[in-house]
Amino acid sequence: MRSETFARRDRRRPHVPGEPELWMLILGDLTVFAVFFGIWAWQRAAQPALFAAGRDTLDTTLGLTNTLILITSSMAVACGLDHLRTGEPQRAARAYLAAAALGAGFVAVKTVEYHQHLAAGQTPATGDFFMYYFVFTGIHLLHVLAGLAGLVLLSRRCRSREPSRVLFEGVGVYWHMVDVIWIVLFYLVYLA
Repeated sequence: MRSETFARRDRRRPHVPGEPELWMLILGDLTVFAVFFGIWAWQRAAQPALFAAGRDTLDTTLGLTNTLILITSSMAVACGLDHLRTGEPQRAARAYLAAAALGAGFVAVKTVEYHQHLAAGQTPATGDFFMYYFVFTGIHLLHVLAGLAGLVLLSRRCRSREPSRVLFEGVGVYWHMVDVIWIVLFYLVYLA
């Protein structure tokens, strides 16, 4: 990975953020989730009553809360990168910590939601709806946890003498991907 810094980048020359390997990971993840979304749609079409009954057990307010949390967190990540570009590392560090705190809020809300389902006896073994619900949202949750580790790393790296533009842009792109995947999951699982 190149360690190009913000100071060395020519701002007049546009570029694609991150490295080609990052984009292979992002496109791979998006492909896997596209398959998940297709499976969900296929199964929902095959078992409409089961999926409607399962959807009725979901707390849309918690799902919407998590959607707003991730959108706000993505905005904080964008602000952090902007602060680095304008030479304000302290503000950038605070923005990345805010993004991480919001991401931790997502994890807390999802934990409450899982607990509610498990307490009601709704487990992955309950039926197809809950199996897919727990697997797909659980895999997304793992992505959130990986992104949180990246955001904490960025908040610490803001104070380094020459922060790596590639690292900051790469983690930012990954976090935005996590956000976009959740928005689609929220629509398919909670609303459709």
